[in-house]
Amino acid sequence: MVLPFATSFFSALIDSTLPFIETLMSLLSKPGMSTVTIRLSFSSCKSIGGNTNSKNSLDLSSTSLKNSLATCFTRPIFLIDFFYVINFDRFLILRQSYSVLIIAIEGLDQAGKKTQTEMLVKALRRIKIKTAVFSFPDYSTIIGKEIKNHLSGKRNFPPEIIHYLYAANRLEKLEEIQKASSKNSVLVMNRYYHSNLVYGIANGLKEKWLQKLEEGLPKADLVIVLDASQDDSFSRKKSKRDRFEKNKNFSKKISRIYRRLAKKHRWKMVSSDTKQNTHKEIMKIISKKIGS
Repeated sequence: MVLPFATSFFSALIDSTLPFIETLMSLLSKPGMSTVTIRLSFSSCKSIGGNTNSKNSLDLSSTSLKNSLATCFTRPIFLIDFFYVINFDRFLILRQSYSVLIIAIEGLDQAGKKTQTEMLVKALRRIKIKTAVFSFPDYSTIIGKEIKNHLSGKRNFPPEIIHYLYAANRLEKLEEIQKASSKNSVLVMNRYYHSNLVYGIANGLKEKWLQKLEEGLPKADLVIVLDASQDDSFSRKKSKRDRFEKNKNFSKKISRIYRRLAKKHRWKMVSSDTKQNTHKEIMKIISKKIGS
């Protein structure tokens, strides 16, 4: 699991082991995570100590440096923190990123995403993990209302436009997502940019083009796809279906694309049978992710 925490880019000249440690100590003065693992990539890594792997990456997690650096942090948290350390001509670069774990819950319409999102958020909060939740599309915004009009049949946008709107709907909430990232340990997304990718491909759009639409959004660390059968999906909502939910052939297509992309991008497929069984499986996946 890679959860970098750095408030800005830093650079520092490395001349020997001691200045290297002193540099890190001075940079890591802000509250953060209680356990730190540092990965380095440069030719002289063995001179500092630790173990190297086949990728010439030094893992200092088992050395005394880990304990020394851990004293810099005062805000305890259950996640492990990774710092990307890249060497350019003996300069140390810390790359900025989010320290929050982002979990996306995906799947067919009526697969149980809302229910599983709510159960997951309650479970995390019950064990005192600060968690925020977002649901997309967000129909409360100006763009969200246009999306709703399209889905209900009041408007009829071509595929390129509606998928632009889906992406813009998430970007409308970017500031809220960023604020939530600074105040919480976990963000749970009831649908995220992965839905736009799947449905866009089903509508004949190119994957790379769809991915470009989502640039600027924080990436999900874990994607869980609820694998409900088409019959189950249709039986859960027998009336007031939107234009996507009414089309059985389209739903079959969506299901196939979810499975294909899950394999390609290593998303986690979870059988959506009973609420409790699905929830237990999701919690197992998250526990494994946190502990990895």
